[in-house]
Amino acid sequence: MRRFPLWHLAVIAAIAIITFANSLSGEFVWDDLVQTAHNPNIRDLSRIPKAFTESFWSFTDSYAPTQSNFYRPLQTVAYTLAYALGGIDPAPYHAINILFHALASIAAYLVAFELGFTPLLSLLGAALFATHPIHTEAVSWIAATPELICGFFYFTALWAFLKSNNGDQRKLWLTSALLMLVGLFAKEMAITLPVIIFLLTYRPGAPNIPLARRITLMLPYANLPMTALLTTIIGMIMASAFPAILVYAMELMPGKVGMVAGMFYGVSFGLGALSAALLGVLADHIGLEAVYRLCALLPMIGLLTWFLPEASKVSASR
Repeated sequence: MRRFPLWHLAVIAAIAIITFANSLSGEFVWDDLVQTAHNPNIRDLSRIPKAFTESFWSFTDSYAPTQSNFYRPLQTVAYTLAYALGGIDPAPYHAINILFHALASIAAYLVAFELGFTPLLSLLGAALFATHPIHTEAVSWIAATPELICGFFYFTALWAFLKSNNGDQRKLWLTSALLMLVGLFAKEMAITLPVIIFLLTYRPGAPNIPLARRITLMLPYANLPMTALLTTIIGMIMASAFPAILVYAMELMPGKVGMVAGMFYGVSFGLGALSAALLGVLADHIGLEAVYRLCALLPMIGLLTWFLPEASKVSASR
């Protein structure tokens, strides 16, 4: 198992903090005044839960909570914590930006390491990331706090995926999806992570897996429209494997071609039609939205495949 020196993480954090420490003396500029000094929503810690139920600009007028789609609750949470520490003093707000930049730089190191780079190269790459002047605006500008929070959770989600991919730890895969969700609470940019995940499955040294599985890996990260698109593609790929499934079934039940064909075609399509009718009846009683929530749990039936015997063991027992 590959390891890296823990002091590398301390060095990266120190480099990031030292590089942008001069921003602590900066004042509020441009949008900072409106979003912080003139924002009554950040002046009470008890309002933090409400940040997740309204738009960021809800403090501007009575229509903003319902009309604005600017949903970044973690930005409100960060500003609320900064206000609790120093009121309208800019220093705590800048300190939070520097903190998340340092954390994102550490996460960049972990991503580089999981991609197969040596600890030294990972350290050099993360140090370049931590000190690069392209980050000056994001770190020094208080209104750019969501970029830094999103960047940290984006990189950690990527690291968790790579870690699960390299170490076969399935719980880290789900952790990665949850980290992406948290990143979305900071900025919409996190929605691009599924595409990066898919591309990384083709990186040198990555496990050679079928296309359908590569697309399936993107599902936990996808929103509703993307899920519909991905499941359609996955369904077409699975449908193309139908003849192979049929042949495999006939090997399990030799000499019963008619029964196998009838089960796969007749029963499958028949159950689909009956299920559609039953769901329609159920929707009349409990509502369409409740049916959608119920159907969202149906993929959990796939967990039953855990109890199926392995094909290699079945073949060996014959």
